[in-house]
Amino acid sequence: MGSGRRPTWAPRVSRHKIAHLYRTDAKGIRDEDLVNDVGYAFLARIHDILKVTDAHAGRVHCPRCDAVFPRPGPELRMTRNDQIVKCPACGWQLPWGDYFRSYRKKHLLAGGMESFFREFARDFPETGTCGERMILIDTLLHRYHWELEGEAGGPGAVGLIGGTRNEIIAFLNELTYDEKNTPGLEQNRTQWRKKLGWAGWSEENVDERTKQHRWEGFRREDPEATG
Repeated sequence: MGSGRRPTWAPRVSRHKIAHLYRTDAKGIRDEDLVNDVGYAFLARIHDILKVTDAHAGRVHCPRCDAVFPRPGPELRMTRNDQIVKCPACGWQLPWGDYFRSYRKKHLLAGGMESFFREFARDFPETGTCGERMILIDTLLHRYHWELEGEAGGPGAVGLIGGTRNEIIAFLNELTYDEKNTPGLEQNRTQWRKKLGWAGWSEENVDERTKQHRWEGFRREDPEATG
């Protein structure tokens, strides 16, 4: 049997933290520390999503030394759970079933968002100003899985933000915007609402009872949040 520890993954980012970022920006306050806090939390999550996506496709990232090596079996369905994945660089090893269970049902597969995630991982650390980083965050949050692939899928933020798909859609639709926002955010918001329409959503079909239910999930996440 394997002798290594199961990998752990960066969590999804709390809606409370993101809402605080948007409320601050809407007041005209460009808080570099807050932008970086949220942005690097997304970056950590994205790095792990990309690692899991690679492993799911057959290229395992060692959690000990980060070497990349092939998983036994060319396809996931052909890999037995008791087969050992072993790092040739440092000797870390684990049954594939344990590795698989470490990411199963945790929204850690990139799907149609992979190119957007890779773009953010490339650009965010290299982007200099607070405003430019805020635009990168906002653009990332308002992507949809089907934008490149043309296939059905929900908002890409499901893999990045805590909550259910419906809670996240309502949350993104109700983020705080104001004329004092970083220039460019309003254009992103306009595009987001068009995407909602393409996906069959609108202000009219998100009734008050459903909104309340979804925002209760946000408040459960952080009892001090006021929405």
